[in-house]
Amino acid sequence: MPRFFLPPDAWAGRARLEGEEARHCARVMRARPGDRITVFDGEGRRAEAEVTAVSARAVELDLGESRLSTPRGPSIGIVVAVLKGKAMDWLVQKAVELGADSIETVVTARAVVRPGEGKEEKWQRVALEACKQCGRDRVPHIPPPRPLEDWLAEEAVDPGRQDIAGSVLVASLSGAPEPLPRVLDELGERRRMRILIGPEGDFTAGEDRLCRESGCRPVSLGDEVLRAETAGIFAISALKCWKLRDF
Repeated sequence: MPRFFLPPDAWAGRARLEGEEARHCARVMRARPGDRITVFDGEGRRAEAEVTAVSARAVELDLGESRLSTPRGPSIGIVVAVLKGKAMDWLVQKAVELGADSIETVVTARAVVRPGEGKEEKWQRVALEACKQCGRDRVPHIPPPRPLEDWLAEEAVDPGRQDIAGSVLVASLSGAPEPLPRVLDELGERRRMRILIGPEGDFTAGEDRLCRESGCRPVSLGDEVLRAETAGIFAISALKCWKLRDF
């Protein structure tokens, strides 16, 4: 059944698709009154709906009973240095399809590009389209990029704490990082897990040191040197397997 995004504030009263969602429903899918679709609000709610009217600007809906999907297991996320060209769009799309609950970006010394204002809005649209395609009802929020040092100061969590708080891993090519599977086996239960992926050319020595001093645990993704976007997909896939270990 075709899926469309219906913003949370559009569920009360007379529900209707507008803007791009309405155009896609009416012009691409050629919906007609009586057709049935699925709508979701990006925050975990979904419902089946019947199309009651179609115009050039809106698609009127009769909503059925809504259901709320409950997150299962710990939250997993990726933090990646901004990539160039379409690589960032591709990584966002695939990370969403693989189940990333959060996608964050950082600016590093060796980053090839410096994202312009509002770039995260494009990535957010990519994430939304990926959710529509893969059947997810929760769209990961993608905040604006931050300098790596600012992100570490605000977000990094000491993985050695003796509780079930979140942990931050960092994919590293220097020193003697531990194999990622071994680290995930050792960590056990956590409410949240994120992995930091550097840019093409990896982090500088100073950035690598700062990551470690901020409590990030360095891990190896194998003997091969991966492209940044490949490393991101490898990492989020491993975290997804770790998340599902008890299900």
